[in-house]
Amino acid sequence: MADLQKPIRQMEQRLGEVSREILRIEAHLRRGESRAAGARIAGARDQLRSLRGESDTPLQLLVVGSQLGLLSGGGSWLRGRLPAALLCGVGGWMYGQSILADHQRELEQLSGHLDYLEDHLSASAPVERSTPAETTSDPTARG
Repeated sequence: MADLQKPIRQMEQRLGEVSREILRIEAHLRRGESRAAGARIAGARDQLRSLRGESDTPLQLLVVGSQLGLLSGGGSWLRGRLPAALLCGVGGWMYGQSILADHQRELEQLSGHLDYLEDHLSASAPVERSTPAETTSDPTARG
């Protein structure tokens, strides 16, 4: 039997992995490990890019809905199974679009949080200071 929740669980699992990665980045920032945080930010951005490219959830739910409609329709093909497959397929596609929009919003929020962490990382990066010998100006040193 078709599993209507499988594509949704897969997407939520991948979103959870990115969220856990962001928590690890925050832990690195709290400990002052800026190089590790920077590397993890790059990895999390790659994960977000790959998640944005995946938009097959509505299509998967369309197929699953159609299968459920074919299996649930009773009687003749024209009066029972085909209309049920059509209605369930359209319903699955619409539900998939709704879920995809929610996931896109969540991806945007995660991306915004990564931007914030990256800004925080660049603001807390140590500024190179010149040595005291370079800052002291000796008027007799000019020639």
